[in-house]
Amino acid sequence: KAIELLLKLDDEAQAGIRQDVILMSAQLKELERNVQRGLVSPLDSDYMKVKNRIRYGLTEMMKDIPRKIELYAQVRNLDTYQFNISEKVVGLEKIIGSKDNLLTISWLEKALQASKAVCKVVRGDGESGTGFITKEGYLFTNNHVLDNEDEAAAATIEFNYEVGLTGTIKPMSTYKLDATDFKTSPVPEFDFSRVKVIENGEKPLSDWGYLEFDPSAALSAGDAVTIIQHPSGGDKRIALRANEVVDQQAQYLYYTTDTEPGSSGSPVFNRDWKVVALHHAAKKINGRDANEGILFKNILGFLG
Repeated sequence: KAIELLLKLDDEAQAGIRQDVILMSAQLKELERNVQRGLVSPLDSDYMKVKNRIRYGLTEMMKDIPRKIELYAQVRNLDTYQFNISEKVVGLEKIIGSKDNLLTISWLEKALQASKAVCKVVRGDGESGTGFITKEGYLFTNNHVLDNEDEAAAATIEFNYEVGLTGTIKPMSTYKLDATDFKTSPVPEFDFSRVKVIENGEKPLSDWGYLEFDPSAALSAGDAVTIIQHPSGGDKRIALRANEVVDQQAQYLYYTTDTEPGSSGSPVFNRDWKVVALHHAAKKINGRDANEGILFKNILGFLG
C-alpha cells in the first residue's frame, strides 16, 4: 500500500521519486520470490534485514517528499507546488504534467544489465574513479583518473562492487589493464582515457556485458539522463532523480543528475540506456549548479 501511495503521489506531484519506488518494489518482489523458491526463510536475519531496509527507505522517502517537490519545481522554474497530504488520496487515471513518467519493467531490466558493465577504477595510489567496458574490451574513464600509461599499468578495475539483496557486498572480480593499448585526451580537451582490459583467467570479461554508444542522440533541455557510478569510491549507485539535461554547448553536456567525487569517468545514459557522454566535472551553467559530461560524439570523432 505504501508503494502504491507513493507512485500515485509521484504521478500527481511529480516528486521525482518514481524510479526509486519502482526499484524498491522490485527488490521486495525478488525477496518474496526467493522465499517462495525456498532460497530464503522469513525467519532468517538476512530476510528481515532486507525487508526492514526497504521499509525504512520508504518511510524516509515519504518524510522527504515535500522538499523534493519544491526542488523539482525549482529546477523547472515553476511556482512551488503546494503540498497537502490529505489531497493525495484521490485516485488518478491519467498522465499528470507534460511528461509520461511511466516506465516498463523491461526498462529496469535494461538498467540492471547496463550496470554490470560499469566498474570501479582503482589507481596505484589508492585513489579511485568510475569506468565502463565497451564491446571491444576497452575501459573508458577520465584522463584525470588515468592520465598516462604508467598509471594505467598500476591500476585495477573492480566489477560487481555493489550491495545485493541481503545487504552485503557481492563477490567482486578484478582485472588489470594493458597500458600498451592506451589512448587519452587531456582535461581541457575531451578528458578521457581508453585502455584495453586484460583477462584475469577466472571470469571472462564478456560476462559483464558491455555498453553501447549513441553519438547521434539528440538531447534537449529537460530530457532525462541517468548515471551509474561509484560515488566516493563506494559501492555502485544509480542516480535517477532530478536527472535532467540543462544545456549543451560545444563538446559539453550539462545536467542536474547527482554525482560525487569518485564518479568521474561514469557513463551518462539516455532513456534507451545508450551512453551519450562521459561524466567528468561539476560546473555552473547559466548561473545554476550543474554537472558536466563530454559528449561521446566528440570523443569518438577524436579517436577516428
